[in-house]
Amino acid sequence: MKEVKREERSDFSFKIMRFSFFDERDKLCPPVRLPESFGIKPGMTVVDCGCGPGSHSKAASGLTGDKGQVYGVDANTLAVESVSRLIRDEKLTNVTSVLSEKSSSCLKDDKADFVFALGMVHMIRGHWPVFKRA
Repeated sequence: MKEVKREERSDFSFKIMRFSFFDERDKLCPPVRLPESFGIKPGMTVVDCGCGPGSHSKAASGLTGDKGQVYGVDANTLAVESVSRLIRDEKLTNVTSVLSEKSSSCLKDDKADFVFALGMVHMIRGHWPVFKRA
């Protein structure tokens, strides 16, 4: 039996979730609801950890405005590519897609006004060290 690499499983899972879960989730619970409830304000720097296709990054973009910055961070290449397309198609000038490595955000100064991780913590093996850094 062929061993399936983690990246292949992750890509397959993302594709399935992208076409069956994310769109339905966004219809039932518009992505802006949660970021609005966090108190994100214009000019803030926000990190969306495990951004997936970027629904919440886009919502945070509108809340932070032109003077704010949103980082859509994910360890999955397909997710980061999806956010990059969203940035291009929606002309989100204050959003940057970031491919992360394990427990590192890969952000230069590791500083942000607000960091959120929606619907992805259960997917991280050994996630507690990530929270200890916060």
